[in-house]
Amino acid sequence: MRKKDEENTAFYTDHGTFYYSKMPFGLKNAGETYQRLVDSIFTKQIGRNIEVYVDDMVIKIPNEERMLQYIEETFQTLEVVKMKLNPAKCTFGVEEGQFPGYYVTRQGVQPSPTMVDEFIETPSPNSLRDAQGLNGKLTALSRFISKSANKAMPLFHTLKGCMEKSNFHEATSSVLAVEREGEQRPVYFVSRALQGLELNYPMLEKLVLALIYAARRLRRYFQAHQIEVVTSYPIKQILLKPETSGRLAKWAIELGEHDINYHPRTSIKGQVLADFLLEIPDGGSSAKEKVWVVEEASTEQGSWTLYTDGASSREGSGAGLILTSPEGEEVTYALRFDFHTSNNKAEYEALLVGLQLAKQMGVKAVTTLTDSRLA
Repeated sequence: MRKKDEENTAFYTDHGTFYYSKMPFGLKNAGETYQRLVDSIFTKQIGRNIEVYVDDMVIKIPNEERMLQYIEETFQTLEVVKMKLNPAKCTFGVEEGQFPGYYVTRQGVQPSPTMVDEFIETPSPNSLRDAQGLNGKLTALSRFISKSANKAMPLFHTLKGCMEKSNFHEATSSVLAVEREGEQRPVYFVSRALQGLELNYPMLEKLVLALIYAARRLRRYFQAHQIEVVTSYPIKQILLKPETSGRLAKWAIELGEHDINYHPRTSIKGQVLADFLLEIPDGGSSAKEKVWVVEEASTEQGSWTLYTDGASSREGSGAGLILTSPEGEEVTYALRFDFHTSNNKAEYEALLVGLQLAKQMGVKAVTTLTDSRLA
């Protein structure tokens, strides 16, 4: 303990007033302080041949030849700082084992078999208490389940008595991945059901909220590494706008402490259509219903109509488009450009985007209506 902080830990007993000269784990910030300590002690080894979580430590050894070398290196580090280990809690030379509630193997981190068995053997809930117990077990396994909040939405509805809505508007999901050997491998799935006023946030604010929740949940990863956020939405521009205020300004400050880079996501086949349809504003029907309508209409005979318009000013430029099916169904899209352009060029960009979307949707014939000279 720092000398000036010792008196802040004082407590009164029948035998007098005492304070701590060494930090005990009972203090509120003891865990975080100890974690920073071990991160500093093993800074040259963490990520290379050791992982540490508070007082749990695992030495990663690729083969038996390096086992003694890595163990000796760790012991030398412990000896320098005069830190002791409890032999009764140490195990050496194993290929797999438990580590903070998870099962670590050669293939990577897996859920504990005990947790999985308990979840599988859980009977169907017959009461609110049973549903709450099932929800707790599901939460413990959520990091291994993609979009777990969306998949668990029926259970959430049972617990909260919510009306049936589109899952896209009720939950946020993100995945932390690491790129190794040219392949992205998921490390941690983060899902969260939106609550209260969060359900009324604009879509872009929901996306920023998803990033905020991931940064809080995975704080150690965000603090120790540079984070690449891959998204097709202008999150960076939203957070850096001078007129940003309220919760967005607060979120921008919170994310500012991390080293975050934003990169556009490369579209894959079919992804453009899926993203586009999810962005369609609600008009009394869900996003899923709109997808069904468009897919049905795209297979029928008739020409679709594409309306485009663009505008440019000193503050920026943007464009909009409306794609109308032969039956009168409309899908709308708005574009904002991060480069200077003229009115005609802005409308030309909107025309290109509209034609690309129509192609992805399988539309065979499109009639374009513009108010600029694009020829």
